[in-house]
Amino acid sequence: MLTTRTYRMGVYRDIKGEKFGKLTVISISGKNERGVELWKCICECGGTKEANKRSLMGGKLRSCGCLQLESSLSKLKAIKHIGYRNDIVGKKFGRLTAIMFSHSLKKYAYWKFLCECGNIKVIRGTHVTSGLTLSCGCFRNEQTSKALTTHGHYTGRSQTSEICAWKNLKERCLNKKDKGYENYGGRGIKICDRWMKFENFYADMGDRPSDKHSIDRINNDGNYEPSNCKWSTRTEQNSNTRRNRYYTYGGETLTIMQWGRKLGFNPGMLKSRIKRGASFKDAITRPLRGV
Repeated sequence: MLTTRTYRMGVYRDIKGEKFGKLTVISISGKNERGVELWKCICECGGTKEANKRSLMGGKLRSCGCLQLESSLSKLKAIKHIGYRNDIVGKKFGRLTAIMFSHSLKKYAYWKFLCECGNIKVIRGTHVTSGLTLSCGCFRNEQTSKALTTHGHYTGRSQTSEICAWKNLKERCLNKKDKGYENYGGRGIKICDRWMKFENFYADMGDRPSDKHSIDRINNDGNYEPSNCKWSTRTEQNSNTRRNRYYTYGGETLTIMQWGRKLGFNPGMLKSRIKRGASFKDAITRPLRGV
């Protein structure tokens, strides 16, 4: 015989007539397969529900199921574009064509879009229909690349050697924090107004001949300007520094290094002869032996 008497920790509590959420307990109805007593409840909506005492008293069960249904319906009604989900399928917005509904999140509908570039991306519908999003991201990338490219020279993270050379000479002359400023801007070396724009610099200097070339000023005390600059190798630049001394012989003026290469002499030997008091003419005309 079934009874409405239940025990927990030795304390009796009859829950008949008590209310839990929308459910009111009316009687005990039996046991489940585990032997746990089930209680018959009536819901405010008129429906009935069987539940165990723990689910009712713990707040796990608060209705016959109508609360969950009401919550689901409320969320569906709150989705702004739920009424015309099928309307935008096949429609094109910018580069995007709606191909199917994906899901709803935080009251907004999300759709799968096919972009002209071939990518498929899930995007919030309102962002696309309002014109805020025009592509899967490819359009923005193209515009960014275009804005950062001048005469085929990318000015973003991936830069050509011509862009780097132009930026470096500006740093040396204009940025007091640059490590080379003391020997350039600090000495009064300037950049001509024309070269403040990369387009003009590139038009005057052209492509860098090789990765061994860099910008070289013909007159080391002169400014960075078209008439005083050329692409030179490191060897050529080493022969064109303020520390170099020039020697003239036979109508030709060269540095010790350049004379050494031209005559097949060791530049160190020539320096040694001159240091010992020999004239430059004696230094290069004296026989190699018997310094």
